[in-house]
Amino acid sequence: MHHATSDGYQGNPSLRRRKLAFDAAVLVISGIAVVLISALRIFPLSAPPVTAPNGLELAWAGQQLRGYSETVYITASSCSAPAQVILDLYTKNTPGSVRRTKNPGKVAFAITGGGLIPSHRATAWGSPHFDVASALLYKTRSGLVRQAKLKLKKIQHVGADRQRLSQVFTFHWNSITYPHLTVTFDANWLSKRTTDDSCWLNAPGLVNGLDASSVANRAIGRPKWSRSSRGQPIQGASNIVNVAESGHFQVNPAASIPTPIQRSPAIWRCGGGGSADVTCQAAVVLESPGADSGRSRVLAIWSMLGGIGLAAFGTALVGMCRTLVVDRQRLKQRQ
Repeated sequence: MHHATSDGYQGNPSLRRRKLAFDAAVLVISGIAVVLISALRIFPLSAPPVTAPNGLELAWAGQQLRGYSETVYITASSCSAPAQVILDLYTKNTPGSVRRTKNPGKVAFAITGGGLIPSHRATAWGSPHFDVASALLYKTRSGLVRQAKLKLKKIQHVGADRQRLSQVFTFHWNSITYPHLTVTFDANWLSKRTTDDSCWLNAPGLVNGLDASSVANRAIGRPKWSRSSRGQPIQGASNIVNVAESGHFQVNPAASIPTPIQRSPAIWRCGGGGSADVTCQAAVVLESPGADSGRSRVLAIWSMLGGIGLAAFGTALVGMCRTLVVDRQRLKQRQ
């Protein structure tokens, strides 16, 4: 009588079977839900960021580039699409002084590191003007004067020292006619960091890159130049990320390695003066604004749902155990 009073279903075998079947269904459904929520939502959202990728090197070769500076503009609007890269080379010398000191000849640039190489054919633009990069960045090519599209030869090498894959482009450049040189290509320099709203952008080192310099100088037939300052003609350089990008993807300066010297736009400078030991190499964090706080909110919601599912699993398990214990006791009483 005590059992029937406290748990009415215990005195009715049909009700006990229904209760047992209901608890079993809740146990299976809640267990599957907890596993799926944990595997597909909680664990990915709470996982630490993926380690930054191995660095890249980008180096030029060719004595007619001596004294030039380089600005690399990298634009990325999505973690799943290639980055758009503009290599802008310029000198502060006047066009007249360039004509007196620079001769036409072969130049090359090489990219080395981890197989992260340009994914499409590169194009070089020669111009007597100094607004080529801006025109390309802001998509106003119609305003360019005397564009020169140069044919590039693409060769692949493997560095002997560290077996790092390289890609080198060589071409003939007339710095007398076109003292300003700009090269454009798309590159697969993006990799996963946390979730779809955060990724690494592998910005290359632009000075003191021994592997890339060796490959570039071999490509123009001057392998010994890479052992001296002649092999690295660029005197100063900088990486600038998303300077013309107005989309939802932004640089997170605090999480980038190293932090940029300027935040908006994000700039890394190197070479020349007292910063010769800096290479401009950076692992840049790109993410949508508020990605960290948004990820925390989503994680809290899924954790709450997982907790509800776990509570339902525990309640159903206790209910099944209680029903089975009562059935076993009744069976012993009958015996």
